[in-house]
Amino acid sequence: LKACIRYVHNDDQHASELLEHAALLDPSNAAMDFELGFCYQGTGQPSKAIDCYTSALGLNYARSFVVLSNRAECFIQNGMLDKAMEDLAVSLQICPDSPLALRTRAHLYNAMGNPYAAYEDYTTIINTVKDAK
Repeated sequence: LKACIRYVHNDDQHASELLEHAALLDPSNAAMDFELGFCYQGTGQPSKAIDCYTSALGLNYARSFVVLSNRAECFIQNGMLDKAMEDLAVSLQICPDSPLALRTRAHLYNAMGNPYAAYEDYTTIINTVKDAK
């Protein structure tokens, strides 16, 4: 709970420290690995986040398409574009209209010099978003 409060107050560093301690108490908790990965991602530590997301996937985290999208973003930050594309392909197989996966893939397409494919993903997000305001 304290880690959640720290996270809500944009204190990813302290949230990650609390989650690291909690993860030692329950190493088979996939949600803990996911949240810790999210904190590492927020503190600009993509390699540590990748390790946590990979662990969460290995422990069968329920929302794997989100984990894959987040890990893909970290792969992009580390210049591992092929691995990012692999994760996004799997994420979109699981949840084809995931705005997170589509946005991340659009970002990747732009980084790879393919603005037309990025435009298609952004268009898909706009066309599938529910309750747009």
